[in-house]
Amino acid sequence: MNFNHQEIPVSAMLDVEAVERALNDLWREKAGAGAAAATAAAGSDDEEGALMRARVLNLMLFVTSAEAASEVDEILSEVTTIHPCRALLMVGEREKEDQDIEM
Repeated sequence: MNFNHQEIPVSAMLDVEAVERALNDLWREKAGAGAAAATAAAGSDDEEGALMRARVLNLMLFVTSAEAASEVDEILSEVTTIHPCRALLMVGEREKEDQDIEM
C-alpha cells in the first residue's frame, strides 16, 4: 500500500473549522489533479472534473435502560437528517431477566 503522508498544521487549541477547510483544500487539490489527468487523456480542455465527497457518521451508543434508548432514538432521528449515519445502539438492562441477544 502506498500512503501519501500530509501534515495539517494545528495550533495548541484545535480549530475544527480550520481543519475542515484544510481537508477541503486537500480534497479539491487531489480531485483537480485527477480531473486534469482525465481531461488530458480525453484530449479535451473545456471539461471540468466532477468533485464528489461522501461522509458517514459512525456512532456506537450504550445505554442502561429502555427509556434512555427511547431518548437516544429521538436524538438519532434528528442527527440522521443532517448526517448519513451507521448507528449501533446497545441496551444493557441489568435489572431484567436474562434474555437472548436481539438485533
